Amino acid sequence: MDDREPDDQEPDDQESCTVIFRSADGVGVIEVNRPHVRNALDRTAQREFDAALRAAEADESLRCLVLTGAGGRALSAGWDLKELATLPPESESALLREREEWLWRWFSTPLPTVAAMRGAAHGLGAYLAVCSDLRVGGPGTRFRITGTSYGYASLTWLLPDIIGHAHATDVLFTGRVLDGTEAHRLGLFSRYVADDEILATSVALAEQVAALPGAGVRDAKRLMREHRTCALRERYDAENRLLAADPRPARDLF
Repeated sequence: MDDREPDDQEPDDQESCTVIFRSADGVGVIEVNRPHVRNALDRTAQREFDAALRAAEADESLRCLVLTGAGGRALSAGWDLKELATLPPESESALLREREEWLWRWFSTPLPTVAAMRGAAHGLGAYLAVCSDLRVGGPGTRFRITGTSYGYASLTWLLPDIIGHAHATDVLFTGRVLDGTEAHRLGLFSRYVADDEILATSVALAEQVAALPGAGVRDAKRLMREHRTCALRERYDAENRLLAADPRPARDLF
């Protein structure tokens, strides 16, 4: 995929960044900007994403976040497997630990989040979407949780709460691709619109959320998650421990 060295110097122009962050009227937008690889994330993009999330959380004017992918073909097609294959084992392990904490921060951020799911949301893209509070998709959305296809459990701790145990069992056990119509039928989306309206609808939805008093929405998010189960992080960590114990190198797991 991307042949750039992960430790290249930071670009001067934001448009050349792997993740772009912008904000207006109480809404922040985090855009994965690697359209040439359908927004697969490498180590640099992961860290830029995390930095954007932290900047958003520190901005008291922001009340909602939208996640999108550049180019219109994918929210994210997953991890950059080409980069992963070049990393030595110790770097792979460190990156996996870093990934676990970053994804939990995305899931648990106090800010309400909306995933604009235009095109492919596979692997990591599916993970980021499921970990968002609200999801907007269309007929052209393609959703796939790839973990079981590589031999490890993924999103067992959260997907059943969103689409129900029976549907989650089907999706996780088969590892198949859901098109937008089926994903909508299973209840994955908060809004289902034409493909070319996904981003605009996501931003409008975020603006609607941002127009409410921020404390009330944040409290609603916190209470709903606390009341779902107090052991959610335990479920998340249990899944990650299985992955960490797998003897295969990380390059063979994605």
